[in-house]
Amino acid sequence: MTDVQIDQGFMVGNSRQNITLVPSNNPASNSFFHEGANVISWEFPASNILLDPRSIRINGTLRFRNYATMGNDTTGQPIWKSINIDQYAASGSIFSAVRWASGSNGRANLESIRNYPQLLNCILPGLTTASDYIGKSAIESGASQNVPYANKSFIQAMANPNGTGAKVSMPVYTGLTLSATNNLAMLPLGGLILTAELNPDAAVFCADTSVMSATNLADIQYELHDMTISATTYQPTADERLAIANMKGSSISMNTFTSLFNVLQSNDNNSQFNLGIRELVAIFFKFNKTSLVNNLHRNEFQATRILNSSGETKQAVQLKYLRSGTEFPCMYGQDVLAGSNEAELQKFYIQALGQLNSTHVPQVSINNVTNDPRFAIGSPAFELSYHNQVKQLNRLNQPYGISYDMLPDSDSGANFNNRPLTIQILSDLTDATTNALYLFTLQKTTIMFGENGIQVLS
Repeated sequence: MTDVQIDQGFMVGNSRQNITLVPSNNPASNSFFHEGANVISWEFPASNILLDPRSIRINGTLRFRNYATMGNDTTGQPIWKSINIDQYAASGSIFSAVRWASGSNGRANLESIRNYPQLLNCILPGLTTASDYIGKSAIESGASQNVPYANKSFIQAMANPNGTGAKVSMPVYTGLTLSATNNLAMLPLGGLILTAELNPDAAVFCADTSVMSATNLADIQYELHDMTISATTYQPTADERLAIANMKGSSISMNTFTSLFNVLQSNDNNSQFNLGIRELVAIFFKFNKTSLVNNLHRNEFQATRILNSSGETKQAVQLKYLRSGTEFPCMYGQDVLAGSNEAELQKFYIQALGQLNSTHVPQVSINNVTNDPRFAIGSPAFELSYHNQVKQLNRLNQPYGISYDMLPDSDSGANFNNRPLTIQILSDLTDATTNALYLFTLQKTTIMFGENGIQVLS
């Protein structure tokens, strides 16, 4: 049974309550790790409350499993000095997948996102100003790797020999939480279940393996301890309780993400996706070499440009988006100026960001003067290495995207049901290096309530 702690407020109409839940599958050790208890599940009860999905946060302690015995690397320095974590996804890089489901008997799937840290690197850097982003991430999620005033403090705390670890409090970035403008009634949903799967240790960290022994490498294993989830709820008013009781036969709509995967390995590449989506709002995508996946010496979550076998960035020449073979939503290819930083593609990405939530205004300013740390996009032939993956001013971060809901406040997307999406990418790639293409679709999803339970339509 889920343990619920409620901070009671005044019990008058719409009074606010802060709730804290422990995992419904909490192990006896109170710790989760990839080689053991690697799935965490929280259940919001099916009580007569309204849940604010934007307030949901995952809280706990992140630490190394061998925190008491972690020693020095081969140079005599503490091992934590040679370990890094993605500065954008931060502690969010721990979760390989997140899933929202209804708590009713059918456990209807509402939203399922694989490659969750890849999504974070696609959308998070552009949703706040540079200073706000770094500050919030450093405080909430441990993204303090390359912030001058907090360099390495997060990893050092994880390796604290007394086991206190690094405290984290992470927002949950999904379509359900980002796009929700209304509170969710828990009773007709049968409650909500959030499930998070853990990433392998080699995926989470990026380490300087050249100075590490076999024992050092074996010590780079994390665990999550004392995990909880917190949220804000409201007591419904009398009118709201009556409306909730009559919700059978009604529906609610929200935006949700779906994740897909493909590869690019030529200078004229066509990636096709069969979406089956009736209202596609926007897409976001990013690249990274497949050789970086589960590679402790590299960061697989970084949003790179197209890379060749030597790790050099290659120029995108033109992008085309097609629906059933016809260019859409743009009736032309997006040409890129030779030798540029691909700024021509960024306006389409910023338009796509605007579809996430009207309260999250994209604040992206990219030029060679400000050197915005969120988008150190690098010139062509910029060579990716371990050192410039973990140094803020050299770090490459280049996501892409486009909106399919061009009209303001239209509340409607494009129909891709039985109409495949194709992304044609022309580039300067001269070899057959395989680049992973992570695609995330943002679509309108409708939840129907009926006598026979819940039906999810997208």
